[in-house]
Amino acid sequence: MYAELLEELREHYSLHPIGFPRTRHGGELRLLDRLFSEEEARGALLLSPTPETPERLSAKLAQDPERLQKLLDGMARKGLVLKSRSRNNFRMIPFLPGIYEFQLNAMDKELATLFEELYPELAAEIFASPTSFTRVLAMEKYLPVDMEIAPYERASEIVRGAGKVTLAECLCRKEQKLLGKGCARPRDVCLVFSPMAEQYVDMGLGQEVSVEEALRAVDRGEKGGLVRCTLNVQSRPTFMCQCCSCCCALLRGMAELDIPTAVAKSAFRPDIDIDSCNGCEACLSICPMKAIALEDEKAVLNDTRCIGCGLCVSECPLEAIALQARPKAEVVLPPGNFVELMAIIGREKGRTYFYP
Repeated sequence: MYAELLEELREHYSLHPIGFPRTRHGGELRLLDRLFSEEEARGALLLSPTPETPERLSAKLAQDPERLQKLLDGMARKGLVLKSRSRNNFRMIPFLPGIYEFQLNAMDKELATLFEELYPELAAEIFASPTSFTRVLAMEKYLPVDMEIAPYERASEIVRGAGKVTLAECLCRKEQKLLGKGCARPRDVCLVFSPMAEQYVDMGLGQEVSVEEALRAVDRGEKGGLVRCTLNVQSRPTFMCQCCSCCCALLRGMAELDIPTAVAKSAFRPDIDIDSCNGCEACLSICPMKAIALEDEKAVLNDTRCIGCGLCVSECPLEAIALQARPKAEVVLPPGNFVELMAIIGREKGRTYFYP
């Protein structure tokens, strides 16, 4: 009976535009079994991405509102649903990004192993749409000074307009370390914004920080050779990750699984001054996508692999590389907000149940 409930829950999450795969090995069901109790699984089936109060749900379902409140509060403490404290409403969140990120404190070797077993099929599913749900933010200090830059392209503007900001440990690097893999890059660099920031604090996953503290975390990420990724929207993104291609679920999708839509490229790309390049290979070493090669002792860009992060610019000792705007024909403007993004991805995947 419980196995049937888990399959029903998997199907519920598969209706979301982000999706949740069915596999031959059943790893997705083992993962759901680890995360949800039977009562929580039934509670999750009541929810959609549209916020609902326990009172409204109980009226529709003829259930006791106090019991439903207690159940949903408990699920929010486990990161299985998103709760608005001020409005006391709850909504469904996809597995990734969403439930997975909320497992920061719960992450142990067993959970890391379950996720890693599912990762290839999960990545193929969640990155299947032409529109990526995340995008790269180029290093702000190297953006062209002779052009107007949209606020959603600047990390500092996103942080300043985010409302509450929570600083948290990188879950991906924690997970990979539990598996005996990964890297030693900084882990205290991931930023979460409202409405997820409040729940991060409530769950003890991070601490609320000032704009200045958040920008210092951005700087630590840059100095640590990390790629900045955020939600692919123009307003109110819910996170800003600082990623590496050996640990992070986003960049691994491109670097390891060769899925080009795992993350959208920034609107910029490096321009290499061949005359100034001395072939030192510093840019080759830091490029997370292996998008630069050495030909005749000069750095040469493979633009199909380049994500426009700007790390190569920061590492070049001769300042032979500069960021330039990509041709307008290559740049796709991010959707306006999260709902628009999900609706676009849903149409592309043929999943319009929650976002018609």
